[in-house]
Amino acid sequence: MKFMNQFSFSDIEELEAVSNSSNKILMESFLTHLPHCVNREMIDSSAVEFVMNLNTKYNRKKLVK
Repeated sequence: MKFMNQFSFSDIEELEAVSNSSNKILMESFLTHLPHCVNREMIDSSAVEFVMNLNTKYNRKKLVK
């Protein structure tokens, strides 16, 4: 098991790349699901999902568009 001080720079870059691609997929999924939110409960749960999991500057800008 590696600790934080044992990660190499390439390991960190690889983890960030995987994280960025998975966040991009999650955001695309969120945006395609958004038009199907037809009642208050669905809208509220989508808002909470966005705030808890997808709240980045890039995603906020994309949501506004």
